[in-house]
Amino acid sequence: KECDVAQAGDGQWIVIRPNRFAASNGISDRLKSRLSKFYRDQKERRQSTNLRIKNYDARILRESKQREEEAVEKLRVAKRLKAVEEEQQAKEVQQAEVRRRMNEEKKRKREELEE
Repeated sequence: KECDVAQAGDGQWIVIRPNRFAASNGISDRLKSRLSKFYRDQKERRQSTNLRIKNYDARILRESKQREEEAVEKLRVAKRLKAVEEEQQAKEVQQAEVRRRMNEEKKRKREELEE
């Protein structure tokens, strides 16, 4: 892992890593306190950013699912509407066939009576 090491002339040292630091006992409490605060602040920013990203990803996923569900519902409604229209057309064809047969029967009976 990457780290930076600083060593003073009196032998005191600090090791700086991406997410933490280590210091020898002779390093001032003020510097240690500032470094601790810096790393805490960084951690909070990172966590906050990660949470925003997670929430954004979740929202995008929800919206995508919602659009998909809406598209599926539209397709289902369209198919049902088409089926209803086809049923209506079939009924109309059947009724027309019944009328045609009735007219043929009437015509045949008239012709029989005329003979």
